[in-house]
Amino acid sequence: GEDCPDLTNGSIYAKIFVKGDPDTIPRTRTDGIQVPGEGSFCAVGWVFKALGPDVDDNSIMSNDMMSTGSKPMSLEQHQAKRSAMTSMSQPDLGCICEVIPVIGIATLPVPKGCYVSHYLSHTRQEDLSCPNMALNYKRDAHDREDDDSPLTVTDVVFVTSAPREEPSPPDGYELLPQSLLPKSSKASAEGDVFIAVKKEPTGAADALVDVAVICTDVVGAKGSLVDVDFEMGGGFVTTRFPEIMEKAYEATMFLSTKKQGAGAAAARSFNEFRLAEAQQGIEDELTTTAKSRRRHRSAAASPGEDAEDEFLDTSLTTEQIKEEEIRFQARAEERMRATEAKAWARKCKDTAKNLRRELVEAEQRQARIQEENLEMQRKILQLKYLQKLQGKERNGNGDRKEAEVHAQQSQEMTRAADSEAFHQYTETLITYRDSKVKHAKIASEFKIVSNEIERRLLAKTSKADAIAKSFRAFKDDIALQSENSRTSRPLSEKVLKEFNAMEKEKEEETQKVRLKSIDLQTRLRKAEATLQAKEQLAEGLHFIDFEQLKIENQTLNEKIEERYEELHKLHKKNTSNVQVLTHIREKLSFVTAENKMLGKELAELDAELSTERQTLTKSKREREAYRNTNNTLRQKQGFTNNDRLVMDFERCKQEVQSVREKISEYQQQYHDLHSTVEANRTQLVQP
Repeated sequence: GEDCPDLTNGSIYAKIFVKGDPDTIPRTRTDGIQVPGEGSFCAVGWVFKALGPDVDDNSIMSNDMMSTGSKPMSLEQHQAKRSAMTSMSQPDLGCICEVIPVIGIATLPVPKGCYVSHYLSHTRQEDLSCPNMALNYKRDAHDREDDDSPLTVTDVVFVTSAPREEPSPPDGYELLPQSLLPKSSKASAEGDVFIAVKKEPTGAADALVDVAVICTDVVGAKGSLVDVDFEMGGGFVTTRFPEIMEKAYEATMFLSTKKQGAGAAAARSFNEFRLAEAQQGIEDELTTTAKSRRRHRSAAASPGEDAEDEFLDTSLTTEQIKEEEIRFQARAEERMRATEAKAWARKCKDTAKNLRRELVEAEQRQARIQEENLEMQRKILQLKYLQKLQGKERNGNGDRKEAEVHAQQSQEMTRAADSEAFHQYTETLITYRDSKVKHAKIASEFKIVSNEIERRLLAKTSKADAIAKSFRAFKDDIALQSENSRTSRPLSEKVLKEFNAMEKEKEEETQKVRLKSIDLQTRLRKAEATLQAKEQLAEGLHFIDFEQLKIENQTLNEKIEERYEELHKLHKKNTSNVQVLTHIREKLSFVTAENKMLGKELAELDAELSTERQTLTKSKREREAYRNTNNTLRQKQGFTNNDRLVMDFERCKQEVQSVREKISEYQQQYHDLHSTVEANRTQLVQP
C-alpha cells in the first residue's frame, strides 16, 4: 500500500502475450513497447483481486470476488469462506433431519452417524480450559434411530430468555432443551440462549443441507482482525450469535445455514460475475491498446542509432533536455517503486509462509513432546506404584486406601504437569507474538529507510548518467574539432572510438578498484570494532577474568564429556543386560519345552510300569494256585512207583523252575523300571 499509493480496490484483468519469433522480443526495454506487437498472440488471461493501501499487511484477505468490500478476515473466517466457495459447485448432500448442540472443552468429539461443520482456531482446540460449542446434525431419516416421522429441518433460530424464565420459541418452531451456554459461565446471570428448529415433511424445497459454526478469537484492544459483518458466501446465510454467548465463550461467533439449491444458485451468480468482469477487462484492454497505438504512431522517433537516446539529440534546447531528464527520472523512479513493491510482496509472502510452516511444525513438535512427556510420567508413576505394592505384598501389610491415595496423587501430578506445559506453551506463544510484532516494526522502519536511500541513489545515479552522457558528447565534439599537431588533420572517428574504448576500460577498472577499496575499508572497520570489543569485553571484565572464565568453561566441558562417557557406559551396560535377559528367556523357553517332553515320557513309563505290575500280580497268583494244587495232589496220591507220574512230576518241576526264572526276570525288569522312574522324578524335581 505504501509503495503503490495509487492502487485501489477492484479486479484486474491480466493477459500474457507470446511472440512466434523469440528474437523479436524487446528484452532490454521497459517502456515505449507496443502491446500487442506484430506477430504476438494472447496465450492466457487472469482476473484477480487488487487491494488498496488501506488494508493491513497482517490481515488475511478473502478471495471472494463477489464481496462488496475488502475487509480483513481471520483464519477461521477465511477457511469457512474457502470451504463454502469450494462446496457451492458440488451437489447438495442429504437434508438435515436433526440438530444436536454439543458443549465441551478443547476439541469436541463427533458421535457416530453425525456430521459437523465447525471452524475453530488451533489455540481453542488445544486449550483444556477453554469452552467450545458446536452443532452436530444428522442427514435424512436413515441416520436417526426413530424414523416414524420423516421430517427435515428448514430453519434454525436463537431463543434467548431472561434469568429464571422459561424460553418461548416462535410459532411453528421446536425448542431444543439443551442450553448453549457453558455450565461454568458467569453470563448465565444475564440470561440463557437456546436453539429452536423448524421442521417440515421430507421433500420441502427450503430444507437445510448444511449448518456451520465459525468461532473466531477477538484480538486485543488495538484493533480486531474479525470481520463483524462476515458473510460466508457460497449460498450460506450467516447470522451472528447473541452477545451473551460471545461473552461466555470469549469469542466472536457466527452461525451459517445453507438451504437446498442455494449453492448451485450462488455458483451461477459467481460465474456470471466473473464472465462480466472478464468481458469488461477485455474491453478496457482493447481500449488501452488502441490508445497506445495511436500515441506511438504520433510520437514515432526518426530512424538511426541516436533516436533511442534523447539526450544525444543536438536539436533539443537546454530546457527541453531538463524536461526530458525530469521525465526520465520520474519513469525510473516509477519502475523502481514497482520493482520494490513486487519484491516486498514476494518477501512478505515467503516470510508469512515460512512463519506459518514453522508455527505448525512447532505446534506439532510441542504436542508430540507433551504427549511423550505425559506418557513417560504415567509410566514412571505406574512403575513406582507397582514397586510400592510389591513391597507391601512382601511385607504382608498392604493397604488399599494408601494405594488409592497414591493413584490420586499421581493423577494430580499429571494434571499439574499438563497445566505447567500449557502455561509454558502460552508464554512461548506470547513471546512469539511480541517478537513477530517487533520484527514487523523493525522491518517497516528498515523498509522506509531503504526506500529513501534507494530513491536518493536512483536520483543521483540518473543525474550522474545524464551528466556523464553530456560530458561524453561534449568531449566528442571537442575531439572531432581538434587537429593533429604534426599533420594538421582532424582526428578520425576510428581513433576517437579507440580513445573512448580505452577510457571506458580505465573507468571500469577504476570502479572495480574503488569497490574493492570500499570493501577492504569496511572489513578493516569491522576488524577494528571486533578487536576493540574483545579488548573491552563485557561490563568491566578484565583479561584475567576472561581467562578465568575460559578455564571454568573448559572444566565444565570436561565434566560434560565425563558425564557423556558415563552415559555411554550405562547405555552399553543396559544393552548387555538386555542381551543377557533375552538369553535367559530363550533358555527358559527351551527348558520348559524339554520339561514338557520328559513329562510325556514319564507318563508313558508310568503306564508301562502299571501294566507290568498287573502282569506280575497275575503270575504270582497263578504260582500260588499251582503250588496249592501240587501239594494237594501230593497228599492225595503218591507217585513213586509210577514212572509216568515221576516223569510228569519232573516235567512240572521244570516248568515251575522256568516260571520262577521268568518271575526273577520280571522282578529285575520291575527293579530297573522303578530305578528309571525314580531317576526321572529326581531330575524333574530339581530346578
